[in-house]
Amino acid sequence: MRAWSFASLALVAASTARADPYMFDSVGVDLWHFAPPSHTASPRTTSAPADDGERRIASVDTRVGAGFADGPYVALDVELGAFAAQPASFEAMLVVASAGLQHRLGPITLAAELAAGVAVSDEGAGVDTDLVLDPRARLDVALTDNLSIGGVVGASLVGDGWMAGIALGFRHDHTRSH
Repeated sequence: MRAWSFASLALVAASTARADPYMFDSVGVDLWHFAPPSHTASPRTTSAPADDGERRIASVDTRVGAGFADGPYVALDVELGAFAAQPASFEAMLVVASAGLQHRLGPITLAAELAAGVAVSDEGAGVDTDLVLDPRARLDVALTDNLSIGGVVGASLVGDGWMAGIALGFRHDHTRSH
């Protein structure tokens, strides 16, 4: 029932979108926080090399997607990162797909999305695979018609983790004649 409701909402939003479709990409920096391990295993809290038991990953995020200015969008993020504490021997790769709705208010775009994917990390003792399932909020400010700066925050639905990031975005409108 929930999948049908989300699909219906996406179809209604797509049919009422007030702009032509466009493609976008961005490059940014994200900070991921993974809570310390507990007695019950959680997909986002595997091991904890930081002194306080928490893991923080700083990553470079490359994002590509397509959507409508006032309506639905989909995106794919690929991130490469390292553990944010010294020594920085932790390596991580995150692949996340997201779908959401966005709305423009002048030069500002507000968006809400659900992101799902996987984080693969190697701390030298073996490879860990973690599930990523985050509702997120995004805010972008247009600097020009094709360039924006923005931020994102999200909270994990499968653990006590969170993420935040900033990005420089590029919009490609292939529907206009040049």
